[in-house]
Amino acid sequence: MEREDFDFKNFEKEAIKKLQVGEPLEGADGVLAPLLKRLFNASLEGELDAHLKTGKEKNRKNGKGSKKLKTSFGEVEIDKPRGRNSTFSGLFNFISSAPSY
Repeated sequence: MEREDFDFKNFEKEAIKKLQVGEPLEGADGVLAPLLKRLFNASLEGELDAHLKTGKEKNRKNGKGSKKLKTSFGEVEIDKPRGRNSTFSGLFNFISSAPSY
């Protein structure tokens, strides 16, 4: 599976433009939403890769499901990867929302 490259330079330029015209930093349509989505998706992919390597039974990747994660920055839609044997849960199944700092 190919990983989508994230253009940080373009993100920074677009984020600054959006903030200058008054768009929110937080929330589903906030300036940080694309970056948060990228970070959460990368984290889940890494977790699944580790799970598949350490599993005792034969297993493999089996697509993704769309989920909404509540964070202190608002809701972020993520693409939660699945394993064929449904033995992968990932960190985000254990938390209903990220802690507020």
